Amino acid sequence: MQKCNEAECTKRNLPESTYSRPVQVRDYLEKEGLLETKEKEALASVYGLLSETGGHPYMAQNEQARLLRHLPLTFSEFAMLRLQGCLRVVAENSNARAY
Repeated sequence: MQKCNEAECTKRNLPESTYSRPVQVRDYLEKEGLLETKEKEALASVYGLLSETGGHPYMAQNEQARLLRHLPLTFSEFAMLRLQGCLRVVAENSNARAY
């Protein structure tokens, strides 16, 4: 998603090392307007929670992982819908300039 946004919306090159650092990816998505600050913070919190899976008492680790797996999928769908909107605006602007 980030590479598609980079290519289609901003036309800026991003260092390849950015993709391996989740905090830089979140910062980039916020800077490009695909995430608001509160959404970026929520995503960072979920990332931290997922990193500690299995650390909660009274819940089996596999059950916790199964339940928490839905959170990043939901965030991914949310971000993809934002990207889709961005790409639609870019296409509409391109079409408007063509006339």
